[in-house]
Amino acid sequence: MDSLSKDNFIIDKTRTEILRNQLVLIEPVGSRLKLQGFEDLPKAGSIAMGDPESVPAGKYAYGACLSLGIWDEIKDLVVYGKDVTEVLTWVASGNADAGMVYLTEAGLTDQVRTVAFAPGDSHSKIIYCAALVKGSKEEKAGTELINYLTSPKVQKIFLSYGFLPVD
Repeated sequence: MDSLSKDNFIIDKTRTEILRNQLVLIEPVGSRLKLQGFEDLPKAGSIAMGDPESVPAGKYAYGACLSLGIWDEIKDLVVYGKDVTEVLTWVASGNADAGMVYLTEAGLTDQVRTVAFAPGDSHSKIIYCAALVKGSKEEKAGTELINYLTSPKVQKIFLSYGFLPVD
């Protein structure tokens, strides 16, 4: 959204924060490692995360590991996925000992256990936004959509899938 704003593609005053998410550490259910938190990651043989160059969740994971001071210890254990779904699949199947994904992804299968939440100050906030596109012929419909997505009824649905309300 910042890039769209910088390139003058959106109407900035319509930019609205819709939802938040959290970065979590996961391991396969029944893992022998029994990780307790991010500080235990060096015990893993392989750690899956999205590629920080192209996957937003990977950028958050890299930032969290740097902030927590564990990156240098784990960087040689990391395998990079093309997206969070691939990371989740690797961990769920036992092909990775641990992984870092969004809370909403972790809730999609009962084959992983959420070990820990990344501290909120260890990476930039995970926020999903909406805004009207400049030059749109459907500004009224776009405004209605944003209002709908931020309505209590729809927010309740998002919360049921593991998303968090904006601050």
